[in-house]
Amino acid sequence: MKTTRTCKLVNPILWPICLPLSGIYALVVYVRNKLFDLKVLKSFKFDIPIICVGNISVGGAGKTPHVEYLLDVLKDYRVAVLSRGYRRKTKGFRYVEPTDKASDTGDEALQIKRKFPSVPVAVNVRREEAINRLKKDWPDLQAILLDDALQYRRVIPSLNIVIIDYNRPAWNDFPLPLGRLRDLRSRLESADMIILSKCPENLSDKEKDAIKEKLRRRFGGEIYFSFVKFGEEKPVFDLDFGRFDATESLDTAFAGIANPKSFFEEIKRRYGGKIKTQTFADHHNFTEGETRRMAERADRGLRMITTEKDAARLRAFADFFSDNAKSKISFLPLSVAIIKDEYKFKNKIIKHVQQNKINGGLSEG
Repeated sequence: MKTTRTCKLVNPILWPICLPLSGIYALVVYVRNKLFDLKVLKSFKFDIPIICVGNISVGGAGKTPHVEYLLDVLKDYRVAVLSRGYRRKTKGFRYVEPTDKASDTGDEALQIKRKFPSVPVAVNVRREEAINRLKKDWPDLQAILLDDALQYRRVIPSLNIVIIDYNRPAWNDFPLPLGRLRDLRSRLESADMIILSKCPENLSDKEKDAIKEKLRRRFGGEIYFSFVKFGEEKPVFDLDFGRFDATESLDTAFAGIANPKSFFEEIKRRYGGKIKTQTFADHHNFTEGETRRMAERADRGLRMITTEKDAARLRAFADFFSDNAKSKISFLPLSVAIIKDEYKFKNKIIKHVQQNKINGGLSEG
């Protein structure tokens, strides 16, 4: 990585339109944030640890894998996860079950629940109401993780963790629609920790220092760096007949996530460069036609692989796939790890939970 890299902007032909729109968007975000800062708009704080994992850019920074990482760090504590349930078709408060459809819960919340079935996972747009509900239903709760809630100013977290994609540095970006920023760079000042995600595992100390120097202009807290670890291939569908074989040759890799580059690179590294690739929009809702075509190809023996988040959405179409077809559809799980400072980071998170008491109640901030 070169610290002088910039984020990809819209086509220069559209700049005359996007530039003023970007300024208007930034002004609206600034006024909204200022109204919360001045307490004109109400926000609420809780006396239970509320750890927010968010970002200031749209799409693909890796918030959900970092929430899963925090669940591993806090595995000895009673922790719940709260998400808004992006693009779900249901409304109101809902507990997520491993057997749910992604359309009812959101793909990210469902992915978390399937990985951590004993963890309470809930979705609700109004997070302050959901937090009270979680505390009532789980009196022994010791912390709540908020997935993608930096812009939800009605809840004041006890710990704010902001994720920045190493490949899309926020300090070189611009507000929507000219760039990818959905919040102002000044919001980094509200962070307690910043994690640069998707870094090379061998990121040098020199490069870390250069990045920290960039961030110090807006942020005085702790800065960490994480990298992605891909796991062993797994079947998308629950198989009782034991016919899945990851050693078979692979035909197609497909992904409907914000930034599938690292996924496709890993597929190429593992299986060679002759694998066909297909890209869908982020959070793509597969159609019946698309899934039936997948099932037909799989029945012909063509093996396919996708991302973990896509697998969460694809399971809703299990009835379209024969047993033979199910054995040909797999996904590649991923996790994250902190580079070098992992012990320090884990210790900070655990101490934060240990030092906060649970008394219950909603209070105006």
